[in-house]
Amino acid sequence: MLVDLSNQIYKAAASHRTLTSGKYFTGGLYGLLSAVAKAINVTGATSVVLCTDTKPYHRSLSYPQYKLLRTDTKDQYLAEDVKTTLAQVHELVEVIGWPIWSVPGFEADDLIAHAVFEHRNRCQKIIAMSNDSDLYQLFQWPVFQMYKGKKGLYTSRDYEQEWELPASKIVQALAMTGTHNEIEGIHGIGPATAKKLLLREPSKYRLVRQQHLDVIERNEALIRLPNPDFDFTAQIPRYNCTYDERTLVRFLSRYEINLQRWQSEAFEKINEP
Repeated sequence: MLVDLSNQIYKAAASHRTLTSGKYFTGGLYGLLSAVAKAINVTGATSVVLCTDTKPYHRSLSYPQYKLLRTDTKDQYLAEDVKTTLAQVHELVEVIGWPIWSVPGFEADDLIAHAVFEHRNRCQKIIAMSNDSDLYQLFQWPVFQMYKGKKGLYTSRDYEQEWELPASKIVQALAMTGTHNEIEGIHGIGPATAKKLLLREPSKYRLVRQQHLDVIERNEALIRLPNPDFDFTAQIPRYNCTYDERTLVRFLSRYEINLQRWQSEAFEKINEP
């Protein structure tokens, strides 16, 4: 299971904003531990890797607007809570034995896609703990699944029922509609129109592509996973299975967090990959 760490920390911190211990904000750490433990139980994952974004992104070099709106509109207090939680997670991994994986200039999506591409023939399942629709293109490989928190496990069948579009074509669709990362699409083309053009009106799609070739090719390069510029020599980090319940209990007691039995049982399932 590959955890989109930035996304999951943000969700955990936003959901538990009132939890503190003395001068420490603890809601993010508590929420992340609970969410990952539940994900392990639901998915049956046997190893966990925490994937992080590392700025400045390569995408921002070619498209300065990339994720720019998020910087302008973000909650500064929540941003501080997220920063505090990330520091606590770096302490946590020393105790629990999970690796944090980062590659300068790339995002968690890139790392997840790289892992799926590299290990698609070696693993029974590779699960992304994420809600990011950019990852839907990875459903072209049957080994890939997503865990979406309260929505549970999201499989290629769920994707097909929702989108009615082959995973191999979703990059083309998103290149026309634009994405949540401030990638601007073509005015007047939404998901329904993009789907119609790709599935039922290929001649019209070719015309739209010809008319907006610069925008579509730019967007496809920004959206496509695995990213063609990814350093494919990068390896998923290995880790020693250091989990010990007493050690984790002592660590969490510093933040007045009680380890639940069901959480500990979940963490005990994780072995060295």
